[in-house]
Amino acid sequence: MFIQTGLIRNAREAIVLSLQIFSRTIGAKYRKSFLGYFWMIVPVVVIAGGVSVAKLAGTINPGVTGLPYTLFVFIGVVIWMIFVELLDVPYQAFDNARSYLTRVNFPREAIVLVQVYEALVGATARYVFLCAVIAAYGILSFGGALILLISIVTSVLMGLGVGMLLAPFMILFEDLRNTVRLFIAYGIFVSAAFYAPHSGVFGRVIQINPLSIVMAAAREGVETGDLTSVAPAFLAVVLVSVLLVVVGTILIRIALPIVVERMLIGGR
Repeated sequence: MFIQTGLIRNAREAIVLSLQIFSRTIGAKYRKSFLGYFWMIVPVVVIAGGVSVAKLAGTINPGVTGLPYTLFVFIGVVIWMIFVELLDVPYQAFDNARSYLTRVNFPREAIVLVQVYEALVGATARYVFLCAVIAAYGILSFGGALILLISIVTSVLMGLGVGMLLAPFMILFEDLRNTVRLFIAYGIFVSAAFYAPHSGVFGRVIQINPLSIVMAAAREGVETGDLTSVAPAFLAVVLVSVLLVVVGTILIRIALPIVVERMLIGGR
C-alpha cells in the first residue's frame, strides 16, 4: 500500500514538474529561430521533394502505390521521423541532464516527459500538415484522418517504448549508442517510406518491418477511409507498442538508480 502510494505521488510530482519546465521552454525554443514551428515540417518537405524528383528521374522504382507518389512519401517520412525522434527521447533526456542528474534530487521521469511533450508538439504539427496536404489532393475523409492519427500515435508509442528499453544501456555502453545512431541515419531505407514492398528477400524485410505495417495502415486509411488488408497486423503492432511503453517505463524506474550510480563512479 505504501509502495503504491509512493509511486502515485512520484508520478504526480513528475508530471507537474515536467509541465512546468515544458511551459517555460517550448515557446523560447522556437522563438529563437525566424521560422519557428515551421522547422518541424521543413525536413519532411525536403526529403519527400528530393525522393519525388529522384522517382521522376527514374532513379527510384517505388513499385505500385495507390496514392500519388509525393503523398505516399510524405506519409512514410512523417511516420519514420516521429518514430526516430521518440526513439532518441529517453537517451537525450538523460544525456542532457548529466550535469545535475547526480546532484539534484527530483523525479527523474520528469526530464523524459519534457522531451516527450516537445516531440508530441512536433508530431501534432506534422499531422496537421499531412491532413492539409491530403485535403489539397481532395481525398481527405474523417475515417482516413482518424486512421492516420492512430498510425502516428502508434509510431510515437513504438519509438518511445524502444527508446526507453535501450536508453539505460546506451548511456552505459557507447557502442550501442553508435549502433542506434547508424540505424537512425539509414534505417529508413529498410522501411516502406519510399517504396512499396517488392518481391524477394529485401521486399520481405520491408514487409515484416513494424514501421512498414504502420505506414501501410496510414496509407490505406487515407486512400480508402478504412482498413482491410493490414488490419490484423496493424492491431498487433499497436498492442506491442503499448506493451513496449509499459515495459520500458518499468525498466527505466529499475535501471535509473544503477545508471546514476555509474555516472557518479565514472564522474560523468
